[in-house]
Amino acid sequence: MSIKHLTFDDSATIAFGSITGTYANLLALSDDSDVIFVFNTCDTAIYLSIPSGYAASKNIRFPAKTSIAIDCRGNSKRLAKGTIQVKYDTAPTLGEVTITACR
Repeated sequence: MSIKHLTFDDSATIAFGSITGTYANLLALSDDSDVIFVFNTCDTAIYLSIPSGYAASKNIRFPAKTSIAIDCRGNSKRLAKGTIQVKYDTAPTLGEVTITACR
């Protein structure tokens, strides 16, 4: 039996001053992913547009100064490849958004 190791993508970061009220590309997933890690150190909530199934995406709100790991391995599912995008509802005055994916 062989061991399968996780492979990490490079992290992508966008500083608060570069986040706008319109979705901007943050991380292009070259393949389906098992886990993504999201860190929002901004002082306001941000929204991520995350690939969701075939040719679709869903908008997910992340409160100010939060982090999350979305782990699909336990359900034998994967996050669809595509581009993760970010925007704000209220402009932040500090912080950044960083995301990392692995498969």
